[in-house]
Amino acid sequence: MTGEKCEVSSAREAADALRRVVSRAREDATEGEPSAEAIDELARLAGVLGRTVDMVAGEDGGAVRQRAAELATAIAAHRDQRTR
Repeated sequence: MTGEKCEVSSAREAADALRRVVSRAREDATEGEPSAEAIDELARLAGVLGRTVDMVAGEDGGAVRQRAAELATAIAAHRDQRTR
């Protein structure tokens, strides 16, 4: 498999994993359970995505990584508000 095809495959796998997190969060919400775990997972995914984009782009500490870290922090803050 070429590098480009491998990257596309990895991106599809990541998108599938994100869909599973969303599906699990919806199931938890239907059962009346808090979705703090799913929100935590989304915060982790935001950070991973930012680091991955920087890695692929050959940047270290680039703007995407910084914004992704800000998003992860905002998601965690949202979780904290929901679970109080």
